[in-house]
Amino acid sequence: MTDVDTARSAAGWYPDPERVGAARFWDGAAWTEHVKGAPARFAPAVAGRGNAPVAPPPGAPYSAALPRLAPRSNRMATAGLTFGVVSLVANVLLVPTILGIVFGAIGTARASRRGGSGRARGIVGIVLGALGVVAALVQLAVLIPVFLGLQHGAVVAAVRANLADAAASHGVTIASVECARDASLWRAGTFPCLATRTTGTRDLVTVTVSPDGTVEWTSPTLRQ
Repeated sequence: MTDVDTARSAAGWYPDPERVGAARFWDGAAWTEHVKGAPARFAPAVAGRGNAPVAPPPGAPYSAALPRLAPRSNRMATAGLTFGVVSLVANVLLVPTILGIVFGAIGTARASRRGGSGRARGIVGIVLGALGVVAALVQLAVLIPVFLGLQHGAVVAAVRANLADAAASHGVTIASVECARDASLWRAGTFPCLATRTTGTRDLVTVTVSPDGTVEWTSPTLRQ
């Protein structure tokens, strides 16, 4: 009991020394067990400071009074994930792969200073960036044959047009033309073709592509 309490001689209700906001009966000599008034769980707000933090209730852990901090954003990890996804679709010159791996690694490193925020995104960005290389190889494996097929088709169409015009002047109709599979208008060289007439007769044709892209042909049975 404090000096102030000792100085009290008159019996009555006084502020409870053990409970904030409650009153305990003083019988003139000692505190009794009689208490009235519910104890306040938090200290009353100070006027003009309605948003000010208040003290935690007695016995509550100190961490309960600390505000929760929102996790900090990790834009590098997000960028790494974005480029990793792009690398699976359009990995032009492997640029998305490189950016996905670099940004993903930076984002993963920064996650340790941001409470782990963005670590998963950074790791996924790195993995997808690496898989982007495999996706690029698959795309090339599919596109190269398609490109070569288009080139071959262009060669056959050009040769057939020239042969058809020349043969028509001699009363011969060309039904189809078959050329070597490595025929290309983008590469100078000589390659053989077979021209089939409507009568079923086949004529061997030698086609020459000059460096400037000019197509010429010779045949022992067809005349130009």
